[in-house]
Amino acid sequence: MDIKSFFQEWDKHRHFKVSPKQFRQVLANCKFTLTNEEFDAIVAHYKEHSTGDVMYMKFLHDAFPEKYPLESDQKMTTTASKLGGSKGAKDESISPAKIPALDKVMTKIKNVV
Repeated sequence: MDIKSFFQEWDKHRHFKVSPKQFRQVLANCKFTLTNEEFDAIVAHYKEHSTGDVMYMKFLHDAFPEKYPLESDQKMTTTASKLGGSKGAKDESISPAKIPALDKVMTKIKNVV
């Protein structure tokens, strides 16, 4: 199953982000259920501060780095949006493994997808 294609159905402009509601729908369509705590942790970690959208490519990269490598423009976009700055800002994001709810989600998704 290529979960990226499900996200791209919502992401018509290929900005590598979807609304939190769309993000949850894609995961549900892939038979991946989350508790509200897990979902809130994902959204908080992967949301773009300016729009509130969830950066699904960063999420997929963190879950499956070999299958979903980030292109250079995706790295700059996700870095800048995490920091609330411009493209090319220094990446200071926290590893999902350091956040218990996210670590749990990453373990679960690897067993489902």
